[in-house]
Parts: sequence; C-alpha cells; structure tokens
Amino acid sequence: MPVDYVRIVLALAVSLGVGVAAIWLLSRRGVGRLGGPRDRSARIEVLEVRPLGGRTSLVALRYRGREALVVLGPGHASTVLVDAAGPAEGAP
Repeated sequence: MPVDYVRIVLALAVSLGVGVAAIWLLSRRGVGRLGGPRDRSARIEVLEVRPLGGRTSLVALRYRGREALVVLGPGHASTVLVDAAGPAEGAP
C-alpha cells in the first residue's frame, strides 16, 4: 500500500489554514482574546470586592471618573450607589 505524501502534506496545509483563519476571525470579533483587551487603558476599574454571603458580592467600580457600588449575584446585578463626583480630596 503506497503512501501518498503529497496528499498528506496538502491535507495538513489545508487544516492549518482553516485553523489560522478561524483564530483570526474570532480575534477580529473580540472573542477569546489571549492577551486581554487591545486598549490597555482599562475603562472599568474594580476598586474593591466584598462577599455578602453565598455567591453574592458587593463590588466598588470606577468608570470614567464615576464610582459605583454594584451588588452581583447568580443571575442578577443591581446598582446600589453612583457617585458622579468621584473620590473626595485627599482620599486614598
């Protein structure tokens, strides 16, 4: 039974090409970025996370100079407080 090396190499090249094309398309859509967001200046900053019990947490966030407290739990998220002024003068 002779082995047809040309067909094997051609099949490998096609398989690799399809894989590379799929990864490129997914990265263009922003799905599964391996290196994180392309824009290194994060717009949302997590300041602090405190567990409230079970799988519910209180999260302090900063977004575009505004601070917010958000309660996160399984299947829900609720905004508790939004501070438009940002941190007070001299606050750590």
